[in-house]
Amino acid sequence: MVDIPNLKEVTFELTTKCGANCIMCARNKYSRPGLEMDIRDAELYVDKVVDSGYNAIILGGMGDPLCYSHLEEFFEYVKNKHTGLSIRLTTTGQLMDAHNWDLVCEYVDILKISNYGFTKKTYEAVHRGNLVFEKVQNNLNQLSQKREKKPYIIMSYLDMQENHAEVREWIRYWSRKGLHEVNVWKQHNWGGYVAEREVLSDTEIPCERIKNMHFKIWVDGNVSPCVFDCERSLSLGNLRTDSFDLINRAYELLKGIHAKGAVDKTNLICAKCDQIFSRKDALMYLCENGEVIREYR
Repeated sequence: MVDIPNLKEVTFELTTKCGANCIMCARNKYSRPGLEMDIRDAELYVDKVVDSGYNAIILGGMGDPLCYSHLEEFFEYVKNKHTGLSIRLTTTGQLMDAHNWDLVCEYVDILKISNYGFTKKTYEAVHRGNLVFEKVQNNLNQLSQKREKKPYIIMSYLDMQENHAEVREWIRYWSRKGLHEVNVWKQHNWGGYVAEREVLSDTEIPCERIKNMHFKIWVDGNVSPCVFDCERSLSLGNLRTDSFDLINRAYELLKGIHAKGAVDKTNLICAKCDQIFSRKDALMYLCENGEVIREYR
């Protein structure tokens, strides 16, 4: 994995546009489809997070960042003004044509591909929307052959009822492609928005996202303390109008609740989350540079 010293990261939702309509995605219950972040706002938000000590941004959310109309302009602004800022981007790969691949190679440090089916039937049944299996496979196979110095490429699979039968075939295929990382995860329940994994009632732990202050900036500038708070029930403020000091003070209050292990006694979305309890089944398979770190069982 790419190691960033003293990592402090924040997720940016540049757009809610997406060619997919995945069955497990909370965008199915989302009330803000088809939006884009104003490019001047995006630049302002980057300036604010860097000035506050953050050194990495993740481009993702309810949309595919490659759908963002101002992506190249955004990249150029970030790299010209904030040369040390690491960029991670999550996509399905549907739009990974030659132009976008060149952009990714120039500006992106970590590229994560969400790919949740081994056959055409399963892939298109899970991802739905406008994704075409053959096009995505062709894009990803070309990508896996290039092995540029960067980006670090992660191929990721969510193991769920609809695609469970294909997970071993998928692992065998992509683990032999020479990618930097291949992983399989159990599906997250999005803080109760998606009823997949049950909330275990054993040992409550402080959420790593809250502990590390990995917040999310939504397309309209609202800030949530968690990427899974898709309806922003825990809004900390809005970066367009609020200072980072104000947002941080709100964050500290939430961190205190988590640190005391008192989340399950509240009506916060965190109380419905399947990751506030210690569990070892989330990461199901991991292969790094051809070496299997965790076997699939």
